[in-house]
Amino acid sequence: MGYDLSVKLYEELKQNGYIDKHSMVTSELKKAIENYDLRLSSEFQPWLPAIVKEIKRHLQALPIKDGTKKKKVHVNMAVLNQEKFRQLWDKIKYKTVYSVDFDSEQLIDLCIAAIQEMKPIEKIRIVSRKGRVEIDHVTGVQAQVVSEKVEDYVSLHHTLPDVITELQNRTNLTRKTIVCILTGCKRLDDFKNNPQKFIEEVANIIQRQMRLLLKDGVKYYKIGDDAYYAVELFQNEELLAYLNDNAIPSEKSPFDHILYDSDVEERFAKRFEHDENVKVYVKLPSWFKIDTPIGSYNPDWALVIEKDGEEKLYFVLETKGQETGMGGRTASR
Repeated sequence: MGYDLSVKLYEELKQNGYIDKHSMVTSELKKAIENYDLRLSSEFQPWLPAIVKEIKRHLQALPIKDGTKKKKVHVNMAVLNQEKFRQLWDKIKYKTVYSVDFDSEQLIDLCIAAIQEMKPIEKIRIVSRKGRVEIDHVTGVQAQVVSEKVEDYVSLHHTLPDVITELQNRTNLTRKTIVCILTGCKRLDDFKNNPQKFIEEVANIIQRQMRLLLKDGVKYYKIGDDAYYAVELFQNEELLAYLNDNAIPSEKSPFDHILYDSDVEERFAKRFEHDENVKVYVKLPSWFKIDTPIGSYNPDWALVIEKDGEEKLYFVLETKGQETGMGGRTASR
């Protein structure tokens, strides 16, 4: 967002009563986050998912769960032995190898265009604050900022990282392809401003474009009939749920509770449970991996949807968050 816009956001949070005069979080902010009702001006709407995520990170810096609500998750044998689930698992359980066919020139063009649209990467800034702490037997500990200084971090002898090797290791592309992307995007000034941030952003963009381009250019082949993930592995899972915190009851999956990692995953799980078209679904365990050209991948969900008398199997590839503007991406078979 940059420093100036961040300051503006801070002032707006203060005006809306989300933080107090001592820069401490108020109950209004906690309530707004819990109810998905953070109210900000239109200027901040494009940033809203990232703002909410950052606020949550600070609110949950030391997450404490209610031990009285801890419950062991049990396998739902009625679903695990259900014919529809067995059919679902039989379709996805086999381990595979792949072959790739895509146009590298097209990938370069797509990456260049996407990087050129990337938000500017500002210089690293150092914020120095001096505070005064007062301890009172009545009011407790009170902290107050008495001065603040902001300056750009500049080092004349700073050694820049090897951006080509870094991106090559993260994408498995050739050095020639990486060089073409970097020289074509004309955004290397951003790299000088903040090398690590630039590498992170560009690597994510390249991987995203590779996924979009490769979706029709990757062919998978079974390694063999004996190489697969056995359904019995579900019975070896040791899972603990904290009710109303990171889990919801489930009647359509192989476990009696679904553990979720984010608000987005929670909404997906509830939707699957209540949608009559969803016959059976599974939050895929961490051991379920698919080898891809950009590394091993663990899809979030697999489900069977029946609509108009026809059944379809879906992989939901990503429901971790909405930073890329997509709440979830699916692939059907």
